[in-house]
Amino acid sequence: SVFINGKAAVCGSGDQSLCEFDISRFLKEGKNRFVFILTACSSQSFLDAKELFGKFGLFRPVYLLSRPQGHVRDIAYTAKLSDDFREGEISVEIESDAAETAIAVLFDNEGNEVSKGRFNEDGRTVLTVFDPALWNIETPDLYTLEIVCCGEFIYKNIGFRRFYFVDGQARLNGRSITLNGCIYNDNFLSISDMKNDVLLMKRNHINAVLVSGVCADDGLLSLCDRFGILVVCGMNLDSTAFDRANDERYASDYSLFPLISSRIESQTHFLRGHTSLIGWCFDRFCKEGRNIFEAIELVRKFDTSSIF
Repeated sequence: SVFINGKAAVCGSGDQSLCEFDISRFLKEGKNRFVFILTACSSQSFLDAKELFGKFGLFRPVYLLSRPQGHVRDIAYTAKLSDDFREGEISVEIESDAAETAIAVLFDNEGNEVSKGRFNEDGRTVLTVFDPALWNIETPDLYTLEIVCCGEFIYKNIGFRRFYFVDGQARLNGRSITLNGCIYNDNFLSISDMKNDVLLMKRNHINAVLVSGVCADDGLLSLCDRFGILVVCGMNLDSTAFDRANDERYASDYSLFPLISSRIESQTHFLRGHTSLIGWCFDRFCKEGRNIFEAIELVRKFDTSSIF
C-alpha cells in the first residue's frame, strides 16, 4: 500500500509483479511525502516462489515519472525475418492518445539511421531493413528503436533473429544450435552482480539460461540481449505452498484463475520484446488441469514465443 501526503493512494499485491499507478490527484506543489506499507502476506502469497518465503522488502526499482499529456502508455514490438534472412521487419504498436503524431526511427549499432516511419491513428507502424545484421550467440548485433511522442524519447534495443525447431533440432537463423544451458535465479542481485554472472556464463560457453521460478529482472534480459545468451523465463507461479499441503486445487479450481492470469499478464507485458527471450516455462507450476491449460493459452495470446 502507498500513502501520499497522509492519504491512502494505491495498493498492489503479488511478489515481483509489475505495478503502475496514476497518482496525479494525490500530489501537491513542492514536497510530497510517500509512505510504503509492506505486508508479510497477501491474496497471492500462496503463488509465491519458495525462495521468497520469509523474505520481504522492496528489492526491485521503484520510481516516479512525470509524463506529458498524450504520452505513450504501452509499447509492443516484434522483429521478423524473411525466409532468406535478407529482409527484416519491425512491427511497432503504441498506446497513446496522440499516436498519429509519433515517429519511430531505427538505428544500427554504429548510430546510423536505417529506417523511419510515422504511426497511424491506430498507433501502428512497420520499419523495414534490407540485409539486416542478425543477432546470434557469437555476434549479438542489436538495433536501437527510438520512439518520439509528445516531446518524449523512448529507446528500446531489438535484434533480428529466428529461433525454431526442425525435427527436434533447435535452429537459430537457419543454423543448427545446441543449447548449453544452466538454471539461474536473479533474486536480490544487483545489475553489476548479474553482469558478472552473464560474463562468467559466456566464458564457460553457456549460451542459454532458464530463469526459474520467479519473475526475471528486465536488466538480466537486457544483458542477455547484449552478450548473446538465449533465455527461457519461468513463470512467476509456484505451487510449493499447495504441494506442502497436498492440495491440488491450483490446477483445477477456476476461482484461482484470475490471480494466475494477472501474474501472467504482468510478466509477459514486462519482458516481451527482448531478443534473447525464446520462450516461457511453467517449471514450478505444472500439473494437468484447466488452470494450467488456460494459463498456457494465455501466454500464447500475449507473446508468440515458445512454451517449454
